[in-house]
Amino acid sequence: KEIVHFGEMVGDILNDLIILSTDAKKDLLRNLGKKSESVASLGNRITDYLSNMFSSGVLTEDQAHRASGLMFIVSEFERFEVLCGEIAGSFRDKEEHRYDYSQEALENIQHSLNLIAQMYGSALETMTTGDFEKASEMLNLKDEILELDVILRRGHMKRVAEGKCDKSLNKPFGKILL
Repeated sequence: KEIVHFGEMVGDILNDLIILSTDAKKDLLRNLGKKSESVASLGNRITDYLSNMFSSGVLTEDQAHRASGLMFIVSEFERFEVLCGEIAGSFRDKEEHRYDYSQEALENIQHSLNLIAQMYGSALETMTTGDFEKASEMLNLKDEILELDVILRRGHMKRVAEGKCDKSLNKPFGKILL
């Protein structure tokens, strides 16, 4: 139950990133930092709990197998939260350095974050319901996201060549696309 809650908290952070992609409000950036700390704390507590179960030696083979699967899921949620934190840091840099992304670039970022949120939601639903049809939808979204990354990078370079974007934004824009 706590692992699902943990996953939902990470999903909330992703939804905040989508909002930030259109309007980087300082209070939302601060709240995102607090949410990130809460998620990291809960992830550590869940990992400690599962580790203690393993080290106690009281788990059956089946229970140990399920617990290791849960540890993998927690690890993936933690990895996703770290990536969200890096994107939030890029948005923070955007505000602090007053990077002026074009409207097209911001729309592209928002579109990619929406796809990632949709994929993440499908993964969470698959985990909680066991509906593996959602898993195949998730794989299709993954392919679309990978294609979109290339399209976004090319689009940025085209905007730079056309003078719609400043070439000094290559690195900050690329960090958001990670």
